Order: sequence, then structure tokens, then C-alpha cells
Amino acid sequence: ASAASSASGVSSGGRGTKEMRFFLTKTNHDKLALYLCALALHLHDCRLEVTELAADMHMEPRRVSAYFRELGCKVVAASTARKQNRKLGEVPEDDPRRLPVPAEGGTFVARLQLPLEFPDMTVRTGGGRGR
Repeated sequence: ASAASSASGVSSGGRGTKEMRFFLTKTNHDKLALYLCALALHLHDCRLEVTELAADMHMEPRRVSAYFRELGCKVVAASTARKQNRKLGEVPEDDPRRLPVPAEGGTFVARLQLPLEFPDMTVRTGGGRGR
């Protein structure tokens, strides 16, 4: 019975108690984090400051940046975002080309450019080492 309960992510509270505890496997934790990142992108018009979200998720900004890269975002440093916005000049604040500039201490900005462009898949043929 304990093997089935641990595989499902549920454990009993201990000796005879009725308390239930739930835990996340690494796979489910990553999946939940990716869903949160996708939702945050949707709510912020496909561009947002990563450090603030990382603090809310109690995670390192570099790890959250990796999740955004997995979703297809381009993640740039805050200094790069500032430079890019200066090049745009008098473009309105809500223009999709403009990146959010993090507050002091912010380090990364993520932006999802739509439509998504996926890299071409290369097919390997069996011409490798002799078997």
C-alpha cells in the first residue's frame, strides 16, 4: 500500500493519524513551474521581468529563465533590455517591441515572439560507428 501511495504523491501523516500530506515529484514540479511561466507570459502580453516572478516562486532567476527558454522565449539581461528600449526611441510603452525594464536588482527579461519559430529537425542516418 505504501508503494502505491508514494507513487501517487500522497503520504499518510504517520502512525495512525488521518492527516494527508502531498508532495511533488521533480517532473510534476517542473510541469507546474512551466504552467506558471506560461500563464505569467499570457497575463503580461508575452513579455515580463523574470526576477520578480522567480522571487514569487521561491526559485533562482537563472532556473526560472531556463523554464522560459523551454517555452520558446528569448531571455535577455536587463542591461540589454534597456539598450533595446533606447534604440526604439519614442515608441509607446505598450508597444510589443518594448521590453519591460526591471527595477534595481532585476537581472533578466523574457519575451515570447509570436508566431513561434522552431528549429529545423535534422534526421540522422545510420552511418555511425561500425557495429
